[in-house]
Amino acid sequence: RAVEAPPLPAAAGRCPQGRAEAGCGCGHLVPGDVLLIEGERVSADARLLEGAIEVDLSTLTGESQPVLRAAELHGTAGSLLDARDIVFSGTSCIGGAASALVFATGMQTELGRIAALTERVEVEPSPLERQVRRVAWLIALVAVVAGLAFLPIGWLVAGLPLHDALSFARSRSAWRGSLVRGPSSSA
Repeated sequence: RAVEAPPLPAAAGRCPQGRAEAGCGCGHLVPGDVLLIEGERVSADARLLEGAIEVDLSTLTGESQPVLRAAELHGTAGSLLDARDIVFSGTSCIGGAASALVFATGMQTELGRIAALTERVEVEPSPLERQVRRVAWLIALVAVVAGLAFLPIGWLVAGLPLHDALSFARSRSAWRGSLVRGPSSSA
């Protein structure tokens, strides 16, 4: 599995009376807690209640510039990532201070949804891998057929015992380069 759980930042967490401050441990955050954000990683998806912060959203969107998020900026048109009063788990507060109401934690966050998507992806062999596999099977088939072709020649035509005919077939196939043996095999 690519990701068992999203890497939650340990910078903030739940403290007594449902208020979270730096150093409390994010494993105890639940929806409904108030998160105090000031120059640290955001521990859960939350809606800003008051204040304004600049947030680095590069972990979610790839944007290189910090984005201003403020409680006064109510913009829900479009996707949740475009809402200007929401901060997301795994993003970093670059500047400012704010308090926010937690509405999602763990795998229910946007980062958790991305992690769930990466778990479901099945790796399909590339066209080159499929072609190499086909060629390997073809080479193996040619080696077996060449070995089987020399078996009756040694047994019936040369009049060798079956054991010697098997050795003859194996050595002829190896001589023609169609049989590949491991390093511990002897000729």
